[in-house]
Amino acid sequence: MAAPFPSRRQSSPSQPEKGELLISRDAHKSIVAGLICSGIQSRWIRPRWDPKLHLAHPPSPADVEEMWDRYPEAAGCLIVSPTPYGTCADIAAIAKICHARGKPLVVAEAWGAHLPFHDDLPTWAMSPGADIYVVSVHKMGAGFEQGSVHHLQGDRVDPAHLSACADLLMTTSPNAILYSAIDGWRRQMVQHGSELLGNALALARKLRADIDALAGIHVLEDELLAVESSHDLDRMQILMDLSGPGISGYQAADWLRENCRIDMGLSDHRRIMATLSMADDDVAASRLVDALGPLIGAAPTIAPAAPVDLPAPHELELETVVLPWDAFFGPAEDIPTRDAIGRVAAEQITPYPPGIPAIVPGERTRLAYTSTTAQKGCVLTLRLLTGTATEIRPNRTHPRLLTKAPDVPDCTATWEQTRTAEMNPSPRNCARRTATGMMGPDPGTGVGWRHQDACGGRRLTSKALRMFVFPPAAIGCRRRSDTGTYAGHEGLERNLGNRA
Repeated sequence: MAAPFPSRRQSSPSQPEKGELLISRDAHKSIVAGLICSGIQSRWIRPRWDPKLHLAHPPSPADVEEMWDRYPEAAGCLIVSPTPYGTCADIAAIAKICHARGKPLVVAEAWGAHLPFHDDLPTWAMSPGADIYVVSVHKMGAGFEQGSVHHLQGDRVDPAHLSACADLLMTTSPNAILYSAIDGWRRQMVQHGSELLGNALALARKLRADIDALAGIHVLEDELLAVESSHDLDRMQILMDLSGPGISGYQAADWLRENCRIDMGLSDHRRIMATLSMADDDVAASRLVDALGPLIGAAPTIAPAAPVDLPAPHELELETVVLPWDAFFGPAEDIPTRDAIGRVAAEQITPYPPGIPAIVPGERTRLAYTSTTAQKGCVLTLRLLTGTATEIRPNRTHPRLLTKAPDVPDCTATWEQTRTAEMNPSPRNCARRTATGMMGPDPGTGVGWRHQDACGGRRLTSKALRMFVFPPAAIGCRRRSDTGTYAGHEGLERNLGNRA
């Protein structure tokens, strides 16, 4: 019987076969974590930065098509819709562009659990043709925290392999309460979702009008739907501009929490956002309106907000110079933020909400980020790759934090000779290890290998490496026209990407 991943043993675990994926740069940190674990090369689709509102709109179909023209070998496309501000992409047009190339579209629809259940809400991802859609039921649905699901349709993604990939990340001790809550919410929405959401949308319309009538507060709507902005808007997300009172969204959110016991869904340098759900009623809406009036009255007594130096949109775009895999697992050091300009990040810098990394491993830092964060004391140090960008080479040793070469000098050669065969033990590897000073399978676990006693009994567990260093997802495969199999993973005939 062939080994599960025969081609992986021809190189070290830190040398993944190259695969490319088009990804919207406003993706959540969990998506970046997937890039780090898989070794896939991200090809960032830049969101449309709004210099007036200073927020990011979803990428347009033209933006996606331009990226496909630049990277036609990419395995698929992933976009985020709705954004944390409730703005939505033109999923139908983007899906058509991807499918014309035979490539799948994945939509991260974390804030869209409610979208399928009412016609007045933006279109959910499955209806216009997304191949995979992932949703967080605990956000706009009624599930418990950590309750998320993914949907699949069409024949561009192998369902069996998708299930196997999900199983890699699943616990063997699932929480039945989470599953029950997800299914209970699904049943409720099928039976009563249209009525519940209809009431919530009516409440949202009234609340938007009441808030916009307050002096000094403006509810954003038309500005978010301009020709060069978003395709659609979830109006249950009420975004309020506080430029009139002259306070920041951060200050307003703090004041409302301290004085009115109201928590806002999101705040930034000039806005706050109220997130409504089907559980809200007239009492909840009145509480918010009644609190915003005193907030405006208290604005003159609130200390002036610290000035925020907002870089131009193009200054926020960082250059990816190293694979996220190599950057995260490469040799790194902690450097004061003020000295980080021009260096390559080895960690994510992720403000929350909304959980979108400002800096991704492998990106070269710029003045626009490092100077602001250093001045405000937000990030005192950054984890950066050792050496300058021109000196950085892909990591070809074991990922740091997982294993470490023994300190005993005599073991160095043995480690170097055997590091490429640490997973999927075979009789040949067993004999090879014995010849180079390694022992057989650990009798305690049945997996992994251990050094001789002279090396301090250190053990390399293939089980641990399988858990933390995943082989690249099969979306990096390309179909071989001559054989009908998929290149990139020899012996692996199913893929999670394009299927001819």
